[in-house]
Amino acid sequence: MSWVIADADVWIKGFNRSHPDPLAVHRLGALVRERRLLVPGLIRQGVLARTRDARQFARVAELLAAFPEVPPRMADDLEAARLRQRVRGLDPARALLWAQAITCGARLWSDDPSWTEFAAHGCPLIAR
Repeated sequence: MSWVIADADVWIKGFNRSHPDPLAVHRLGALVRERRLLVPGLIRQGVLARTRDARQFARVAELLAAFPEVPPRMADDLEAARLRQRVRGLDPARALLWAQAITCGARLWSDDPSWTEFAAHGCPLIAR
């Protein structure tokens, strides 16, 4: 069993009330049932920042609280810095997310095409 860290874009597609992405909903649901989904603080923050009001914020925060948290550690910061030295154009948030995936033995799931360039550098990205 391997852990999966879904990036904020996937969560937003799955939780979009007006136009949910059926594939994202199905895959998120499967990962939840298998208890394989991790939520780092950066992802939790990104999803919560997209809520439109306090009521929705509270509801989404309660939903996300059920998922295992991945707190950043000093080792993650060090690995993120190494990744940024090695991989040109890697921003700090993505470097930390990548480092946390390495630490947890997780795979990253994002539908954002800009992530694919990092797969060639060893990013544990789930292929579409």
